[in-house]
Parts: sequence; structure tokens; C-alpha cells
Amino acid sequence: VVTDTIECFTEHGIRLQSPENDSFEWLIGGYHTREKGIIDQTFNAVQPGTLTPVAGLPLLGVAAINSRYRELAGFANATLHLGERFDLTFGGRYSGNKQFANQVSDGALAGGPRTLPDARSSENVFTFSVAPQFEVSDQATIYARVAKGFRPGGPNVLAPGAPASLGTYSSDSLISYEVGVKAETADRGFSIDIAAFHIDWKDIQVFGQI
Repeated sequence: VVTDTIECFTEHGIRLQSPENDSFEWLIGGYHTREKGIIDQTFNAVQPGTLTPVAGLPLLGVAAINSRYRELAGFANATLHLGERFDLTFGGRYSGNKQFANQVSDGALAGGPRTLPDARSSENVFTFSVAPQFEVSDQATIYARVAKGFRPGGPNVLAPGAPASLGTYSSDSLISYEVGVKAETADRGFSIDIAAFHIDWKDIQVFGQI
């Protein structure tokens, strides 16, 4: 099986941020991306130990997926300096994405000529992070962080007989919780980072068989 993947994309971003400040700092921005992709698979029979095609065989199989992905997002971050040693950083991102995929296949191993129905999806999601930090001393800091992450879904290459509903896979998301300590000696000759974390991962994207 020979698989070729071609991708092209354009992306734009803009952001505006405040100057450094002892009490409050902020950043806002926007992001846009548009991506196109082609997954092209060819099934070839070759002479053992070579890449020479076996003559006289019918077309074994070809499969191609054309896909498009578009995302538009806005985000904001801010840091509150609550005294000389305590900071609170928080932020959020709201995004929306739309996807399209179409699969065309042919050949003996692909079940003959076949064009699957167009697969389309759209999602809107909000992600966030909150991170307090406290400087115990000039050499030691205690911190914590709670954050949500997200990955969009995408198209699948379907084998002959597979239901069209498997033409795409869904998104997954997680929320992570972390606490830790960063410290160093006064002469900076020794430093240590200690952290503990817990992750709640929902709808994990994995490979599967049917």
C-alpha cells in the first residue's frame, strides 16, 4: 500500500496586549485557519523483494479522501498581581470549526467503484485555564493550574463494507489539574521541580477495528 498525504493551509492571527504593569496585564486576540488535505492510497502487487509491479493484474485498489477544515477563534488572557508574591493568571478561548470530507475508491480490493456521501461536521467549544502562583521566597514558588484542552475530529479512510457513519471520527477533550513547587538554592547551584497532576480525558481518539 502506498499512501500519499498532501496538505495546504493558510492561517492568520492578531493580538493586542497591555504594557507591563504591577497590578494587571492582559492580552486579547483572534485566529483563523483554512486547511485542505488529500489522502491518496494505492494498492499495488509487486514482485517479491522488489518494487516492480506484477504484470497482467487488474486494478487492485485506489482510495482518495479530499478534506477541508476551517476554524475561527477568539481568545483572552489576563494576570492579576495581588501583592508582591501572589499572581493569578486566567484565560479563555472560544472557537468554532467546520469540516468536510469526501472519499472515492475503486479496484478489486476496494469493492469496485464507490463514492461515499459527503461527511460534514461543525463544533463550537470553549477552553480555559486558571493558574495561581505564590512565591514563598525569592528561591521557592508554589503553583497550581486547571486547564481544558480540545482536539477536533477528522476524516477516516473506509474499507469496503464499512458503514458510512465511520467516515469521520469525533473530537476529544480533557481537563488537567496540576500542583507543583519550583525551588533553587540562593547561589542557583541546585534547582528542583516537583509536580503532581490528574487528567480527565473524554472521548479519547484511538485506532479501532471493525
